[in-house]
Amino acid sequence: MFLTMHRHEEYALRGLRAGATGYLLKTVEAEELLEAIRTVIEGETYITREILARIAVYTANNKHSQAYTNLSEREFQVLRGLATGKSCRELSDEFDLSVKTIYTYRKRLLDKLKLKNDIDLLRYVLRHNLLAGESEPMLMEGFKDF
Repeated sequence: MFLTMHRHEEYALRGLRAGATGYLLKTVEAEELLEAIRTVIEGETYITREILARIAVYTANNKHSQAYTNLSEREFQVLRGLATGKSCRELSDEFDLSVKTIYTYRKRLLDKLKLKNDIDLLRYVLRHNLLAGESEPMLMEGFKDF
């Protein structure tokens, strides 16, 4: 179960894909937290109301799955890093990977998202609002690199 400050529905969706059975914002009232714990203990999934509403809107507006939803967590991190202007060298230092590995991720991103260059990549990230919460850490506990 995640208890987090991350309001963007993409975090919740990624958490659920990683196996979470609960997703709540840190600002929830005690009553809702207890309800969520009971729900998860009973083997069901609980998503805080605000995020559930965001997921519903997202789903309604995106009837066709967006390509970025199929990216691994590391690919998503590299995508956001590149979009914020970080170099492959900076990302390799940040993720403790070789520069060659970051270039491989970059190429894979361009292929998967059907983009031609870094400018297209930046436009894609902005169009899909993937920098929401940019100052927040991307790798949440419980996520593994794919």
